[in-house]
Amino acid sequence: MLTLLDKMTGVETVDEAGQTVEPPLSTAAPPASAGIVTPGDLFWDWLVYSIEEGALSVNVQDSLLHVMAQYVFIQTPDCFYRYLATQEKTEADKDDIQKSFEALNKHFSRNGKGIYIYRKYENEIKEGRFTKMSGYMILTSQLFKQGVELSDSSWLSPNR
Repeated sequence: MLTLLDKMTGVETVDEAGQTVEPPLSTAAPPASAGIVTPGDLFWDWLVYSIEEGALSVNVQDSLLHVMAQYVFIQTPDCFYRYLATQEKTEADKDDIQKSFEALNKHFSRNGKGIYIYRKYENEIKEGRFTKMSGYMILTSQLFKQGVELSDSSWLSPNR
């Protein structure tokens, strides 16, 4: 199975005799399971599309998305509820979508920790009252087209 995946991605592999196996010039057919679209895939597609179309704001006081150190903080569970509100028909609930999204491994995770907590302040100078928010950290390059310049959010600060 790993050899098949290596061939599909064009990565060199080494066979059991220690010989380098070059990837084929033509692309192998994807495994049958690759055609299955999960609720997490549908959420991801909606997220990327909504950002590209401007339906989801970034770095605004009421945004679900804030840029922090080359990552996009995506507020949860609000992002999943916003997604569900845009869907006319879906059999998945918030928990199904969230678990399926996490299985995609598109978010940053360290030592099993995939959800991070930030403080969202009521003003841009990050003083006074704040609300603690939890969410995922996703590389900006996964959500935004190459060349898009984003500054860090002036509303968020790491939880202390």
